[in-house]
Amino acid sequence: MSKTSHRSKQVARTSPRPRRTVPKSISAGKRSASASARSAKSAKRGLLGLSSGTYWMIGLVMGAAVVGASFLVGGGSSNGPTGVHIRTLAVGSIAPTFSGTDALTGKAIDASTLADKKVLYFFNSGSTCQACMVEAQALQEDNSLFKKADITLVMVTNDSVPALVAAARVDKLTIPMVADPTGALTTRFGAVGGGMNMGANTADHSFILVDKTGVVRFHQDFPTMWIAPAALINKFPKLA
Repeated sequence: MSKTSHRSKQVARTSPRPRRTVPKSISAGKRSASASARSAKSAKRGLLGLSSGTYWMIGLVMGAAVVGASFLVGGGSSNGPTGVHIRTLAVGSIAPTFSGTDALTGKAIDASTLADKKVLYFFNSGSTCQACMVEAQALQEDNSLFKKADITLVMVTNDSVPALVAAARVDKLTIPMVADPTGALTTRFGAVGGGMNMGANTADHSFILVDKTGVVRFHQDFPTMWIAPAALINKFPKLA
């Protein structure tokens, strides 16, 4: 091989490759896309530099707070049918006349059968409310506490008679219970849409204690949908 040919090959191997030039339009497009990505990322962070996930959590907490507040508002009053403002029965007031029929036995539960008795009314929405049925089972299981205090327990629900009877059979309930599908009794006793605001004609999870003279001695809604019978009876004043 000649020296001239050898040098030609060396030059070919050591010569730098020609630089590829990127068209200005493509380069500008990449810069624009990069800027858009940064802008989208910044927007995703939102105001105050918080991520969208953080905002979602804040919204969830605020929503829970609003729901909780709705349970606490209006403890002393109720929203009855068609938005009529109904006062709950104040302690010390005279209870309305109670008149109903035991859904299980067909016997009357009224002024004559309740005369000279201390009566605890448990108003609730009924068979569609599992928590209400659990409460009723607990009241029945611990009914000896109420009998010891000479208190007669009566449950009032917004069920129809057939629905209440069916639920009682499933849950093995035998305590006195009255169906109030129209909400007439519930409204009369001011246990509609109070602390829980369950809606027009729908009972709260409410307990009303009436003494032998017909005077209301205790009235409270329980938005948690539960109170242990022993804790409940400890809230009652001493009655003759």
